[in-house]
Amino acid sequence: MKVVLCLNHFLPTRRAGTEVYVFSLAKELEKFGVICKVIIPNFNCEKNDYYTFDGIEVVKYAEPSRIDKLLISGKKKPEGIAEFIKIIENEKPNLIHFHELLGSNNISLHHLKAVKEKGYKTLVTFHLSGYSCFTGNLLYKEKEPCNGEIDIQKCSKCYLHTKKLNPHTEQFLATLNNILFYLNIKTMDTKSSFTTALSINFLIKEFQVKLNKIVEYSDGIISLTNWYSSVLKLNKVPSEKINYIPQALPKQKDILVEGSTKKGNELKVVFVGRISPIKGIHLLIEAMKDLPHKLISLDIFGEPQDIKYFENCINLTKSMSNIRWRGVVESEMVVHELKNYDLLCLPSTTCEMAPLVIQEAFAAGLPVLASNVQGNAEQIVSGVNGWLFNYNDSSSLEAILQDIIEFPEELEVIKKNISMPLPFEEVAKEHNRLYNKILLIQ
Repeated sequence: MKVVLCLNHFLPTRRAGTEVYVFSLAKELEKFGVICKVIIPNFNCEKNDYYTFDGIEVVKYAEPSRIDKLLISGKKKPEGIAEFIKIIENEKPNLIHFHELLGSNNISLHHLKAVKEKGYKTLVTFHLSGYSCFTGNLLYKEKEPCNGEIDIQKCSKCYLHTKKLNPHTEQFLATLNNILFYLNIKTMDTKSSFTTALSINFLIKEFQVKLNKIVEYSDGIISLTNWYSSVLKLNKVPSEKINYIPQALPKQKDILVEGSTKKGNELKVVFVGRISPIKGIHLLIEAMKDLPHKLISLDIFGEPQDIKYFENCINLTKSMSNIRWRGVVESEMVVHELKNYDLLCLPSTTCEMAPLVIQEAFAAGLPVLASNVQGNAEQIVSGVNGWLFNYNDSSSLEAILQDIIEFPEELEVIKKNISMPLPFEEVAKEHNRLYNKILLIQ
């Protein structure tokens, strides 16, 4: 069996969760006799490129598209799609497995539709919740958890709230959007930002149609979590197309079943992830400002993805000698590194799907303190195998850290409740079963 795995970036140039997941999947599938090849865009280039990473062949197809409004909106196909199809037809895979479907010049719905129309079997894994949430965070008006069902009026109000308008303007625009949508008066094709603001309902409708099209052009959908499987069902995705394959741990060096016992009075906190606003480093820095510096320290591992944000965070920590920026840690060494700490903090400001770093922390026997969003909450039971703090609330985060400093014995109690994550070979086993099932359906 030959399978093509499609995403927008790959190792070693990008080492985020999706890239590590796809690499681990490809390596483990080899054991089942599945031949995997990775295809990614060669952005801003007119020629294809090829390389091999740890035995996995990677094809970068020429993607010279210049980004404009039509490309971003999806009304224009990216130029590289023709070369993408040419490579697919040359490879002749049994199945094409998409791990990202974004817009603009990325791997997109256009690519999925094109290969489906060529008669290929297709599978899509949802690594993010943004396929069913227009704001991407699955929190209604950035406060309360949302069930994820796309409701045009409700989603419109939620999106307008993110624009930080005064309440009267927000309500006025929401009402006007509803009227124009009811009368089918479209203003989004004009260039005015005001007329675009009056097209939110239409944009959300297009967003809903896009989700339906992804489902239509897919022979199967993979969800990494139970909670997102429920979201998909609420959005009328057929149950027979949804396949729940939980997150697991890629192979690592020096896996520990139990973490080391806390020594000394200092609470050693660690963050591992992208340096980006959605990962919420600023909340953790804010929470640590008023905590006793001699009793808590923070090491930050990660690659900056938003340079301005990164520089702002650096500036915030200049006077905080107990916070250290440690650069990037290799993915296979994360668990080994985590054993040196007492607590992992994941202060996400958006909805996480199934953060790999939680699994890595558990493999090191390390409790996790995370924001209370769905993907974190499915893995963490607050007070049992970790803690959850209120979304986007540095005061709530600070209070829990203060409690752990004052009662360090809580860490040892929590550690005893941590279970080892599934090995990634189990994920590959389920994928192999699903691939065969899809290929048997004529």
